[in-house]
Amino acid sequence: LRKIFHNCSMEEVRNWMRILETYFNSDGSINQTANRLFMHKNTLQYKLKKLKDSTGYDVRLPSNGAVFYMAMLFFREVNNDMISFND
Repeated sequence: LRKIFHNCSMEEVRNWMRILETYFNSDGSINQTANRLFMHKNTLQYKLKKLKDSTGYDVRLPSNGAVFYMAMLFFREVNNDMISFND
């Protein structure tokens, strides 16, 4: 996660993960993702460009999307481990 989100705080990573999870659950549809996140599609496009500028990867490209998908799965696993550890 640090290799991909090297310029981001943990709170920023959490916010990106929320967007990425919604994006992947919407099968990459900008309109559907924006609707589910209660934002305008141009706002979502701006955020995705900001993500690209920050990480160097563009989630809208299939080859880069895989990187984010794996990061999202890893993030889920780490969070689940942390929750289990604290119980």
